[in-house]
This record gives sequence, structure tokens and C-alpha cells, in this order.
Amino acid sequence: MNDLLILMASKSVYERILYNCNVEIPHVIITGQVTLQSLQNVCIELFHPDHGSMQRHAIILQPFEPNNMFEVYLHAPNQSDKIKFLKGNPMLMKDLSRAATGQATAAILLADRN
Repeated sequence: MNDLLILMASKSVYERILYNCNVEIPHVIITGQVTLQSLQNVCIELFHPDHGSMQRHAIILQPFEPNNMFEVYLHAPNQSDKIKFLKGNPMLMKDLSRAATGQATAAILLADRN
């Protein structure tokens, strides 16, 4: 039991998160050069009322921890139930599985503006 607690404490919550896919709620994967501004732009479009009232999720898969500004955005009341951040490598199958990429309706690869 003690070993399990040590292992859990050694990894961040973002490394342990597993997205539980719901077939009734489509989700998209967002990865690449994700900045706060690019994420906000994608989410404005993704969750815009013009696309209907159907619920959808955005899963961000990045190899780093979110910074403080990301955390504020991710935990905002209007975003916290729609967006999940997973720390992981989008080139590794175990991390792709954690994000349920096989059931995703789309993958968005954001590029560096430059």
C-alpha cells in the first residue's frame, strides 16, 4: 500500500488522468504547439453555439505540465467540464490510449505560428 502511495505521489495528476470516453459525447484530441491563445481560439470555434447544442469534449495531449495560465483556463466554470489536459507523448501508444484517440471524432494538430 505504501509503495502505491509513493508511486502516485511521484506522478502529477495530469500524468495519471485517463479520459473515460462516452459514446454519446464526441471528443477531439488537441496536440502539437498548443499555446493558451491557440487553445482559446480552437475552443471558441469548437464550442460555438452555431455548431448546435450537442455536448462535446476537447482532450489536450501535451508532453508538459500546464502552466498557471493554462490551469486557470482549464478550471474556469464554463470550461472545466468540457476540456481535459493529459500530460503525455502523442507519439506513444499508451498516452494515445489514455486520451481515447481511437474513439475521437477528430484530431487537431496545432502548428507554431512561425
